[in-house]
Amino acid sequence: MTTLVPRGPYNAEELKQLYPEQLQLQQVQIAGMPAFWPFCNAAKRMTNSVMRDREASEWTDLKWRRRLESFGHNDRPEVARGPKGEVDGVCNLGELTDTGRETTLALGQRLRHLYVEQLGFMPKTITSADSFYLRATPMARALESLQQSFEGMYPLNARIGAFPPMTIITRPPSDETLFPNESNCRRFSQLSRAFGQRAADKWNNTSDMDYLNKLLSKWMPEDSKRVAVDSHPRLSGIMDTTNSSLAHSSEVHLPKEFYDAKGRGIMEKIGVDEWFSGFQEMEEYRKVGIGSLVGDLVTRMVGYVEKSPHDGIAEVGGQTGELGDGRHGETSIRFVSESFKERDGHHIPATLLLSSSKARVNLLRRVRLRLRQARPD
Repeated sequence: MTTLVPRGPYNAEELKQLYPEQLQLQQVQIAGMPAFWPFCNAAKRMTNSVMRDREASEWTDLKWRRRLESFGHNDRPEVARGPKGEVDGVCNLGELTDTGRETTLALGQRLRHLYVEQLGFMPKTITSADSFYLRATPMARALESLQQSFEGMYPLNARIGAFPPMTIITRPPSDETLFPNESNCRRFSQLSRAFGQRAADKWNNTSDMDYLNKLLSKWMPEDSKRVAVDSHPRLSGIMDTTNSSLAHSSEVHLPKEFYDAKGRGIMEKIGVDEWFSGFQEMEEYRKVGIGSLVGDLVTRMVGYVEKSPHDGIAEVGGQTGELGDGRHGETSIRFVSESFKERDGHHIPATLLLSSSKARVNLLRRVRLRLRQARPD
């Protein structure tokens, strides 16, 4: 719930279940504390390309370090400082911290162990990244997470030769599909607000919310003392702040009441209901929320399939109700899409999954059933 803690490598039995012998992997597509945190050391070593002449024929890298400035006493500008007076390595809002970099690096290392070392699906070394489709949202932490994961999957000693700069795709915010685009889809915005209000009506006057208020109301602002789904700050914001602070050192921790195990469980349960119940309950919500993302994935799969003979999509599946257990999961949760073909070359089923191994096995069972039904007698 706080940050990704990668599990150990799959053992032989797990690999056999997740990657059946009759299927051949074909493709993989891989979102009271101090005001400022000193956990972003990338800010000490920033690099940007700058033009050296007006004809744009020469470029060089400009190295610099970033410091943040904020309003101080009487609204005078002052340099932002961490809890011990740090001025360098201070994080901007929403920036990937050093801990986030560590865990996304570990994710890349886990992907390398699985797809390179265990399955032999991808090469041990590469001379370019042209065979990869790398894409990030406009959010800086998403780009940084992608970069760290790639570094874990193909570190410097696995990138050989005159390795050219890798290409990373981004889209304008209005065209983004990697997350539910509430800002640019009016219908999804309407549905999201409606499910948010439903969650407030459902949870605000319950024993669970009363328990949270016994713990936290004394820390709430004077004009919004009661914790609620739609309080100020919202319960989801309190949960995010609690989890992000817990992933870091005690100097940015909140009072101990915020880390009460039962209380965190309640926040998670309510948060999941507010943010994800629409995907489980309403087809239109799924269509406008993640339909475009699924469309992007399927288009890439079909494009890959059309390059080979005897190909056909057997199934693209995975209902949101099967992809979770009612828990929010780690902040760095990953989404994996893999396509397969039977080793006799007749079919290529495609799976669309979250990181849940249980959901993955259940979907593969449906794929095998669909294959058996599709075979001629």
